[in-house]
Amino acid sequence: MQQAPLPDDESARIAALAESGLLDTPTERVFDALTQAAAVICDTPIALVSLIDQRRQWFKSAIGLSQGAQTPRDAAFCAHAILAPRQLMEIPDAARDERFSDNPLVTGAPDIRFYAGAPLLTRDGHALGALCVIDRKPRELNDMQRHALRELAHAVTALIDARRQQADSERQLHRLYHDTPAMLYSLDGSGRLIAASQLWLDRLGYTRDEILGRNPREFMTPASREAFLQVRQGYWSAGGCRDHACQFVRADGTVIDVLMSAVVERAAHGEPVRALCVLTDVTEQLRLQRELQRVAHEDSLTGASNRGRFVELLGAEIERANRHGRALSLVLFDVDRFKQVNDTYGHAAGDAALRSLAAVAKAQLRRSDVLGRLGGEEFALLLPETGGDGALQVAERLREAVAAIPVAHADRSFAVTISLGVSSLLPGDTPDRVLARADEALYAGKRSGRNRTVAWEARTAQSTLERLAFLETSVMAV
Repeated sequence: MQQAPLPDDESARIAALAESGLLDTPTERVFDALTQAAAVICDTPIALVSLIDQRRQWFKSAIGLSQGAQTPRDAAFCAHAILAPRQLMEIPDAARDERFSDNPLVTGAPDIRFYAGAPLLTRDGHALGALCVIDRKPRELNDMQRHALRELAHAVTALIDARRQQADSERQLHRLYHDTPAMLYSLDGSGRLIAASQLWLDRLGYTRDEILGRNPREFMTPASREAFLQVRQGYWSAGGCRDHACQFVRADGTVIDVLMSAVVERAAHGEPVRALCVLTDVTEQLRLQRELQRVAHEDSLTGASNRGRFVELLGAEIERANRHGRALSLVLFDVDRFKQVNDTYGHAAGDAALRSLAAVAKAQLRRSDVLGRLGGEEFALLLPETGGDGALQVAERLREAVAAIPVAHADRSFAVTISLGVSSLLPGDTPDRVLARADEALYAGKRSGRNRTVAWEARTAQSTLERLAFLETSVMAV
């Protein structure tokens, strides 16, 4: 491990650090807010305000790091960063950097691979430490993130100097709100907006004059406003919040999904005087998550739930029905002589038949019902709050609708029929048992002529085949 040499101004630097009065002081919300902003902007799990003492690296603020409040200076990345106090030090892959490849912070927890640190340079030119961001995977910052990290470091330095010169601190915070690429805003003790970053204004489409003095809840959707009101008091009393999900309405009426984090500053007597908040726009991430979830749960050909999702929903509905004493039924169905359809008209026509069948089935369903494709030409309907008689009626309507609507493909059309088996919930049922009974009824209908709806009934003291009673509602043969 390569230790960093001492800076040329080491004695004066250590004296300036001592004069700052920061070492071994309690955490402060305003430092944590800027560290949080650095983590959000740079998209890293760890961000630190690190101060380099004679033999240690001490953290004034730490986001995402569960190890104590300090590490030895010998292993500190920031001890290298302060050697070039006017430059941002960036290590794309510490495991490949000869200075850090055998560093215990790289080979062990917290498993540092990427590091970027902006030195905290005082007005007198002494680098007390660095505002740094850390990731556990190799990467690089983009120009916007590098600029933001430098600007946030300036803000941290301003807070340090503010112990002696409050005016300089206010000027740096003003620059932060105007220049940083983060959705930052501040509230006074009554919850009214007193500042907002330019990105906050640009992303939501408002001017500064339009928002100052207003409550940020005015820019939330009604549902988010109501949800926030229920937890607002807890946030103020707890000193802030982290990643509260809500929706904001832009000036043009469109809605964005955000995660809101905030820290509350208090006066000496404990009253809140300001809250510093940051919004992370997750609209696109949530859209992608919803799309991935849809792909994972949906059959790509028909849009029905795939087998795994259908069985999962069946299990949940069985638990709900048992818990509340409700009825539940299942209809299993497939296309009669589907191989003949493929052989006669081609597999593309077979796919068209399955899509048509799914569309007809969906048109028969309530919002609470679920259509699933279990495999091949086999489908199932999950009918909550539905007993055996009601399920038979649904199944029969579906059978008639499918037979009445021809499948159009290319320049021809053809008819298909389906056979259906109905099974209702019994005590102690599992998804496999309900499906198995519906499957028995379905294949009984196949054996007795196809294009039929058949229900399963249990009769005691008889063999498995004898326990199948067929309530045929159609005698039409294919």
